[in-house]
Amino acid sequence: MTKADKPVTRETGALYRGTPLVVTIHAKRVEVRLKGSRESVSVPHDALYELGLKLAARAKPAVQLRRP
Repeated sequence: MTKADKPVTRETGALYRGTPLVVTIHAKRVEVRLKGSRESVSVPHDALYELGLKLAARAKPAVQLRRP
């Protein structure tokens, strides 16, 4: 696997209100911005992982406990 030692910027296929998102991967964070915009949101990698775990847990159906 390639290490993220230099920033890499890519345009994604995802759209936000009709505008493509651009993602820059840094060594310890990810920056997301709208294409054509200079403003970006920076998110640490560990926070992205935690968000992914929360979304995955939310997507699983709740287990109901049955009492005898």
